[in-house]
Amino acid sequence: MKNTDYKIYWDEIKKELELVIRKSDYKLWISRIEYYDFKIKDKVMYLSVPSNFIKDNALRFKEDIENILTRIFGQTAYIEFVIFIPNDEAVEEIRESALPKKEKIELKKQNGAQNDKNIDNIENFSFDSFIVGASNEFAAETAKIVAQNPGIKYNPYFIWGDSGLGKTHLLRSIEKYIKEYFPSKKVLYLTSEDFLNDFVHSFLNNTQQQFRIKYRQLDVLLIDDVQFFSSKEAIQAELFHTFNKLSSSNKQMVFSCDQPINKVKKIENRLRSRFSMGLTVDLRPPDFELRIAILKRLSSAYSLNFTSEAMEYICSNSSGSVRDLKGSFKDLLAYSSIMKIETITKDVAIERLKDKITTNLYSSPISVDKIILSVSQYFNIKSHDITGIKRTKSIVLARQISMYLSRKLTRLSTTQIGAFFGDKEHGTVMHATKKIDDLIIKDSKIKNDIDFLINSIRD
Repeated sequence: MKNTDYKIYWDEIKKELELVIRKSDYKLWISRIEYYDFKIKDKVMYLSVPSNFIKDNALRFKEDIENILTRIFGQTAYIEFVIFIPNDEAVEEIRESALPKKEKIELKKQNGAQNDKNIDNIENFSFDSFIVGASNEFAAETAKIVAQNPGIKYNPYFIWGDSGLGKTHLLRSIEKYIKEYFPSKKVLYLTSEDFLNDFVHSFLNNTQQQFRIKYRQLDVLLIDDVQFFSSKEAIQAELFHTFNKLSSSNKQMVFSCDQPINKVKKIENRLRSRFSMGLTVDLRPPDFELRIAILKRLSSAYSLNFTSEAMEYICSNSSGSVRDLKGSFKDLLAYSSIMKIETITKDVAIERLKDKITTNLYSSPISVDKIILSVSQYFNIKSHDITGIKRTKSIVLARQISMYLSRKLTRLSTTQIGAFFGDKEHGTVMHATKKIDDLIIKDSKIKNDIDFLINSIRD
């Protein structure tokens, strides 16, 4: 029988964690953990998580959780995670260590992760399969709100971002959700090229009226990559009138673009203003933690093991595109299959991905993540404290040193560097750089610390 009396402990632990870790980490991982049981005799609190994926990420905070629990409990106490997998009839508790091989295979099938499926199709375009991180959290949350409230919230909804960051995934997720939960609504997703081809076809066959009826009687219209309408005046005019008709009827419209609409050349101002009437969100390149999460999901789905060093190397040097990260994984998956390699090591990753890494626009010989890890180890501070919100003197100094070294040892801009430290602004990074420059002149110990760190990071 479960002991629910100690759930209050977990509630208190969550409150303290919320104050010391990044908001995105709390929302992504801690908020998905639930209290399960407390075995007083063993001094072990059991916490439930919905998947192995969540468990793997939650383990990063195990030490912090146990420290808080020990203080609250008054004795040294520990935590263990148990995994819950929902099925059609009930919520079934599954301990990872006891899961039989046959059941693991069945579980993978339920999650759509069979090895014979294409990597690009594994997620099947749903909100559940869209991996959320600091770089896409706002877009993911607002896209779900649009899907839950079609025609009511954020209309039109405009998403922009470079190729391969998940725009299509979010559009298709909105489409899927509305079709599932609002089956009476007429929903249509298509690319700008599809829309253009349909428009041209209507002219060639003198069926313009049927074309207009088709689009203007929709409840939800989703068009991908509207930048391709640039310079095409006739189709822009048609879309403008379709937009006005749908908008006047409170019908939902969703658009995506590879750049902000005001940067797209040769788009009519009247259409540009229509795109900007609702909510505009952007998808930024995934940060290190999100790249790790994506690679772990692929690794688990395709039963391809990585050493932690290999995974950190790939994610520290991958480009800003999720698509490119998947491309690297595909390369390693094929290589491991042909060469009968069970585990991808850092040496294998370096050899196989050398062309991708060295030609990568976003790559740097030294990554910010490596700098943060080196500084955290040198000062005996947790990495997530350096990138988090704690303001103790030692952590602030380590954070400023990390920013300083990132400016000195990488080719990244201050804005790009700031993204690694909880989206700090340009001015914050510049202030940290100047502060450490001044300390190096005044404080010989700081100078020696910096020199040592530079040499160790460059090794």
